[in-house]
Amino acid sequence: FCDLHSIIDNCLVILGNKLKNKVEIKKDYDNKSVRIIGNEGRLHQTFLNILSNAEQAIDKEGIISIKTRSTCCVFNTSTACS
Repeated sequence: FCDLHSIIDNCLVILGNKLKNKVEIKKDYDNKSVRIIGNEGRLHQTFLNILSNAEQAIDKEGIISIKTRSTCCVFNTSTACS
């Protein structure tokens, strides 16, 4: 099993410099660990791609909200356009 919170947190660390001056990260993780069956490397690459795409969709400043529940994970990007 793969710990989804750990994978997402690791991706945020990797993308930290790209995100820090442009994006506010809001995490709303389920209180219990979200463990899923899957290939950890592929899941890691998938979330890196999702977060990278979200960052690129933000023009100047914005918020990336990450919400997990024991049955799903939802990403939401909001941008502030000037």
